[in-house]
Amino acid sequence: MSDTLKGDALREDYLQLMRETISNIDMLIYEVEENTLQNKPLRKVCMDMAIDSVPLLRHLKEAKKQAEISLDIFSKKKIVVN
Repeated sequence: MSDTLKGDALREDYLQLMRETISNIDMLIYEVEENTLQNKPLRKVCMDMAIDSVPLLRHLKEAKKQAEISLDIFSKKKIVVN
């Protein structure tokens, strides 16, 4: 296999990993929001629990943003294996 083909295969594997990562993060964000911020019974009993999820959501959204940036960069980049 030529170096260019190896690079293309590695790039495609990485891009797929980033797409799956973004999808998994989206699922986590949805689960956390559904079970905390959008959970009316929980908010009525203990708003502190619902609000406690905000920093986690912020980090998940930042991780998603970074994965999207990486996906964008490497989808345009050619990888050559030395």
